[in-house]
Amino acid sequence: MTTQDQSRRNFLKAAGQLTVLGGVISLGSCLGGCSSDSVSPIENTGVKVTLVLANEPTLATINGYIRRVFTGNNNNLPVIVVRTADKKFQTMSTYCQHEGGSVEAPSANKAVCNLHGAQYSIADGNFGKNIGGQSAPTLQLFTTEFNEATGIITITF
Repeated sequence: MTTQDQSRRNFLKAAGQLTVLGGVISLGSCLGGCSSDSVSPIENTGVKVTLVLANEPTLATINGYIRRVFTGNNNNLPVIVVRTADKKFQTMSTYCQHEGGSVEAPSANKAVCNLHGAQYSIADGNFGKNIGGQSAPTLQLFTTEFNEATGIITITF
């Protein structure tokens, strides 16, 4: 074997090693970046707030909603309360756990993150789940109860 063949072989070996190393670095960057996109949910406190249905006209119909801040709850970020059925209301955080964006008020039966376009269902059986756009975790939900006799909606943070 000539010196030129050995040099060519060493060059190809080094080039192959650099390609593999570059791939490992790229993969590590992607995995590191992807894991840092996810942020922790807001801690539940057990605090209860109430709404009087008669004072919330937009909640009078199915798919009607309000987007509101309940000071001291959900890190002072808004929640979306939706009437998902005749006698059922559900509440989701507007805090997107994927990148910390804000989920905007629903339209066309979905709410959308303003930061990366993830779409979340406001339908009864799928409430708060990612249904389109960029993949993202389910939104944080808060227990919501409705007392039909009093017309009171209770949300537990």
